[in-house]
Amino acid sequence: ALVKQYEKLFAMYGCAISFTKEALEFVVDKSIEFKLGARGLRAIMETIMMDLMYTTPGSGTKAFVVDRDYAESHLGADAATRLSAE
Repeated sequence: ALVKQYEKLFAMYGCAISFTKEALEFVVDKSIEFKLGARGLRAIMETIMMDLMYTTPGSGTKAFVVDRDYAESHLGADAATRLSAE
């Protein structure tokens, strides 16, 4: 359901967003690693998607694929540490 929510959100801005299997596995692995559960999944996704949510509207971007490299680079060590402390 979380992925579908992002797909609908970005569709409102005229952008088709998709996630690779590897990116989604990375998110799940981090949630398990930090024992975060379902709320943790949402927090991780929000952290990864934050830049896109602010830059995509009005940018003219028609499609974007979130892959593992993008997810890893936008989660970052600081965010991972912060999420594990919550």
